[in-house]
Amino acid sequence: MFQHFMFDGIEGGGKDKKVEETALFLLAREIKPITTREPGGTPFGLSIRHAVLDPDTEKDPVALMTAFFAGRIELAQRVVKPALKQGKTVLQNRGVTSTYAYQVSTQEDPAVYKELSEIFFHYLDFYLKRELIVLPDFIFWLNLPVEQGLMRGRMISGQRDYFEDKDVKFHRLVQRGFEEIIQYLKSHYNVPYLEVDTSEEVSSEESQRIINLTVSEKLELTS
Repeated sequence: MFQHFMFDGIEGGGKDKKVEETALFLLAREIKPITTREPGGTPFGLSIRHAVLDPDTEKDPVALMTAFFAGRIELAQRVVKPALKQGKTVLQNRGVTSTYAYQVSTQEDPAVYKELSEIFFHYLDFYLKRELIVLPDFIFWLNLPVEQGLMRGRMISGQRDYFEDKDVKFHRLVQRGFEEIIQYLKSHYNVPYLEVDTSEEVSSEESQRIINLTVSEKLELTS
């Protein structure tokens, strides 16, 4: 049964908007979803968000990855798992896919990449086995050219943050990381996904129509 949908992808992909519009789509069908945002979603998660997105401080990559996992555990335990147990639909904004894409795949030093990759997959397996985090039932991978995403993201936020300040090369590595981890979750944990084109070449209405159709199919909604 599909209850838990995650929206993820590079900067400017439209995650906030797609989660909001999908929630409105479900509300119109008398389904009240739980929406989440990562990092954040809980008071503890918000404190992590403020710390990690500070653009004026560099962070140790292992410490950064561990902080994100801590926030995701808190959100899973306090919000996502209780909602799923109550039979509610969850629309999640970002997740472990972002942890891999931003903290692991962006490491250009092969030794550092290898170390972080091993730590990430150890944590992922450890936390999943102990049900400290949960994987979604379905992933919407919102994708577009990196340059378009960065321009759109900076226009929307109107302020600097740690990741948006990074250069195009960094964000291309992030984009590659999303492809790697989403394929990994599909092959190792049987998590299906749909890549949704949210570029300027596709209207927002069309990309949302595709999402709505997919959600309707997975939730077995009648039109």
